[in-house]
Amino acid sequence: MHLTKFLPPKPTTILGRERLISKLRTWEDKKLVIIHAQAGQGKSTLAADYISTLPGPSVWYNIDQEDDNSAVFLSCLGQAIQQTFPAHVENIPHIPQNRYSMNVSQAAASRWVATVFANLPQQTLIIFDDFNNIGKPATINNLLRILIDATPPHVRFMLISRTQPELEIARLHAKRGVGEIAGDDLKFSDTEVSELFITVFGMHLAQNEVDLINRTAEGWAAGLVLMHEYLASQDPNSRSLSITGHRQAGFQNYVFDYLAQEVFSKLPKEMQDFLLRTSIVDYLPTPLMGLLTNLPTTAGRARVTTQTMVDRLRKKNLFVAVADDGAAVVRYHALFREFIRKKLLAQTKHGEIKKLYSTAARFFKKNGDPVRAVNLYLESGQFDKAVEQIEASGQELIARGQGQTLLRWIETLPLDYVDRPWFLFYRAVACRFTDPRRALTLFDRALAGFRSDGRMHLSIIGQMLSLGGIIEACFYSGDNFKRMDRAAARATALLRQNKRETSAARARLLLAYGMACFFVGKLGQGVEALQQALELFRKSGDHFYQINSAIYLAPCAIYYADFPLAREAVRKGCDALKAIPEEKGGEAALYMAKAMTALYEGNFAEAQECIDTCHSLANEHDLEAFHFLSLDIGGWLKIATGDYASAERLLMECKQKGEERKSAFFNTSAAHLLAVNYLHQGRLEEATKECDYALRGRAQLGSKLFYGVSLSASGAIRLKLNKLAQAERDLLHAAKIFNQIGAGQQLANVHLVLAKLYLKNKKVQEARRHIRSGFQTGKDRGFTFYYLLNHGDIEELAKAAIEDGICVDYCESLIKDHVRKASSPRIRVHCLGGFNVYRGEKMIQDTEWKSRRAKSLLKFLTTHDGQKVPRDVVIETLWPDHKAESIRPVFSSLLYRIRRLLEPDAVPCKDDSCILQDGNLLALNRDRVWTDVGAFLALLETAARMKRNGDPKKIVEIYEKAFSYYQGDFLPEELYDDWVGSVRDQLRTAYLKALEEAGTICDSDSAKSKAAFFYQNLFFADPCHEKACRWLMAWQHANGQRGEAIRTYERCQMALGRELAVDPDTKTTAVYRNVIGG
Repeated sequence: MHLTKFLPPKPTTILGRERLISKLRTWEDKKLVIIHAQAGQGKSTLAADYISTLPGPSVWYNIDQEDDNSAVFLSCLGQAIQQTFPAHVENIPHIPQNRYSMNVSQAAASRWVATVFANLPQQTLIIFDDFNNIGKPATINNLLRILIDATPPHVRFMLISRTQPELEIARLHAKRGVGEIAGDDLKFSDTEVSELFITVFGMHLAQNEVDLINRTAEGWAAGLVLMHEYLASQDPNSRSLSITGHRQAGFQNYVFDYLAQEVFSKLPKEMQDFLLRTSIVDYLPTPLMGLLTNLPTTAGRARVTTQTMVDRLRKKNLFVAVADDGAAVVRYHALFREFIRKKLLAQTKHGEIKKLYSTAARFFKKNGDPVRAVNLYLESGQFDKAVEQIEASGQELIARGQGQTLLRWIETLPLDYVDRPWFLFYRAVACRFTDPRRALTLFDRALAGFRSDGRMHLSIIGQMLSLGGIIEACFYSGDNFKRMDRAAARATALLRQNKRETSAARARLLLAYGMACFFVGKLGQGVEALQQALELFRKSGDHFYQINSAIYLAPCAIYYADFPLAREAVRKGCDALKAIPEEKGGEAALYMAKAMTALYEGNFAEAQECIDTCHSLANEHDLEAFHFLSLDIGGWLKIATGDYASAERLLMECKQKGEERKSAFFNTSAAHLLAVNYLHQGRLEEATKECDYALRGRAQLGSKLFYGVSLSASGAIRLKLNKLAQAERDLLHAAKIFNQIGAGQQLANVHLVLAKLYLKNKKVQEARRHIRSGFQTGKDRGFTFYYLLNHGDIEELAKAAIEDGICVDYCESLIKDHVRKASSPRIRVHCLGGFNVYRGEKMIQDTEWKSRRAKSLLKFLTTHDGQKVPRDVVIETLWPDHKAESIRPVFSSLLYRIRRLLEPDAVPCKDDSCILQDGNLLALNRDRVWTDVGAFLALLETAARMKRNGDPKKIVEIYEKAFSYYQGDFLPEELYDDWVGSVRDQLRTAYLKALEEAGTICDSDSAKSKAAFFYQNLFFADPCHEKACRWLMAWQHANGQRGEAIRTYERCQMALGRELAVDPDTKTTAVYRNVIGG
């Protein structure tokens, strides 16, 4: 941080320009004021004079090239605000930098802005000077738009620029929220010129001289200052002649250099030398002035010092600005500095110039400013020194979010330097997530360069980091695991050759190597490498990479069937997270790793809780990658719990996203799980199709582990299809792979599927051997989930194991667990969001129903959920155009067919059927049939009872469970039956009321994030709900999402007009006006 970045110019005396100050005062209701004009027209001086008239402090921010890095911009802006308002902003939140990207995400930046600006005082003004210095406008313009949208109405902004900024502020213009002062407005009038020369310069002019000066200077402030210095050296009687004799058209293009030369030539020699030697930098701390000029910073009265020299320049109004009255830091006006620097280059020997630049560069390097040091080396053509400094500080700059600075330097260097190994590495890092294939090429070239580099230590570090980059890029390209395996082999050799290397580079390579081993299926090596990496990062105190090591160690340990190690990895990751709680991406990944561990162990409730937490973090912090993972792992969990319809929906979405992003890894993962999902439903044709797709893709990827996983699924599917020979080949091949790589959990699954196959082939001894191997692994490793087998399969094999004395206690616990789950209703009817019926774990297909009436009968009985309904009422509802007597025979036949479809193995019995009949009364048997409608309504009733004196948190938990059943409106496919519409409206009303009540409870209990979740769902379901609209607008506005708050109002306004032909009520409009500042 440099003070001059936060300080306005402080000229000694200026002319107050009341006409422009008055204009700025009239614009104090505008969100944005833009002052743009060419250099030297007094833009910054006007703004500085204006803020001196304000009752409170303002934030001044001088833009430079480093602000191309969004993390740098936000960090420095936060410091400027805290420095200006220490009582209002005690702590600046962590900069929401994505460690894997060049920029900050929009949502994260909005939250940061909302937090920093939340408590600023009324009429706060933020000035951005030198806005034209931005090299990549898209980055800063996006952040500026966030600042405008996400800050409270009383926070205003002012931009000062040499060019008119290209901003997306059409909405602000439409609301007349922008004021603009351009170059013509800034031109001095004759009256102002006269006042300037008399009041500020003490030079009285005749009116004809004023006219002549202003026509010559064209109202240009910088020209007027130089004109005064020039005229002060002339005979007062010949001033007009002097002006006329040197006047040329286009004053600013021709006369500035002439007048500057005239003024400069009349300065004392020591002052000229001071200006020349200090012109090489735009930022002059007092110690640096002393180093460049050989003048003391303090001395006795007889000697000239840097302080006295600055004071003399300020008195002459020679474009000198100081950071404080003690002149601790000095800046020259850009025009004047450029003029002096040109003179230095023209009249000073090249060696002496290089010496000055080197002195300044060494000063900034010593004082922790490598950016200015490199800029100076580049500007003076000292490319070797620039390269040395860039290579030394590159990784630090990447960690600080200054990747754009690195790229700018590399682009500035001559082509001879561009292909240096470190530069190739930095370029690869910059694009490894946006263009991983290009990054892979650059990492390869960097690795080759490091291998031929003679500097042994740096070469080893470079090779380690490049190999780590290659492995990462292979993963993010999504289809290059064979290349990853080759890189892992080279990493192994490099690690063995350099066992004593203890640098961070070794730890990084171990992490990348362990990650590669996991994906290609070398689980033992992966576990070992990731444990070493985790320990090295722990010793070095690198919390971020401790978390990363834990994130990969957990799944590697899961597939290795070492669940205690997986949980230990997650625990260590969580311990590291305590030191950097702002690392929300790491937190989400740890929850996902914990979910995977719980899922494989068979702890499904814990797995669901972790997935939900991960999903919430992803939504709150804009972590898009975890939306992807939550679909994949969430789909897997739905399979495990028998919710096949939800699993299919999640996995199809995951597969679609993978195809859109051309990620073969996620494509094939989703396809594999879809195959397993279809296998358990008996949809074997679809299972085969998805499994073959996954096998082809994973064969190309080159991962033994994941190829074996799909091969085992293929064997299970072929077994169901009775293709026993092919099933055996696939399963034995998969078993061989899992044996080789140590994938214990997967191997246990294959053993048990092989046991089923050999039992079917009457090969009892072979079956017994595989039963023992499968269950013994589960018992030893502590898991109960065998994802290729359903509960019936597990019960059958466990009973066989008990008969043979194999893992008796373990197998008995498996059976008890199955009995517990089997005691729940075997038939599940879903009507919310669509009609689906499950018989056990298998969904009944449309073709099995034979008639639409059969479905309709079950749907109608579902709405009554176990309550008895007269048969004639049923007939009248489903056959409205027929007499009951004529339909009764058809009805009895239909009822029989439904019972046989739902319970094909049951003994016909009216007293214990899924559909009970008591005389003329019909009802679903609640002991045999579960319905989502009944579960939903029962939970709402429970919540209603608890509201009297229950714990609010428990009530909300009940509501959340109820909402999990409401997957959509009741029978949305049924559009024309009146009875359906009536029930649909009743259930929808109950759902909306429950959402509102849950939101109200959370709001009262200060659980704002949960309240927002409920109100968002409520507003999504009913955009005419004005209470939800008001609450969301207020919450979004408070959280810096001003634009989203406006869009919420607009959606509500449109919905009310479209559905009810009314406008929002006064309460809603009042909240909206508060949001827009009206």
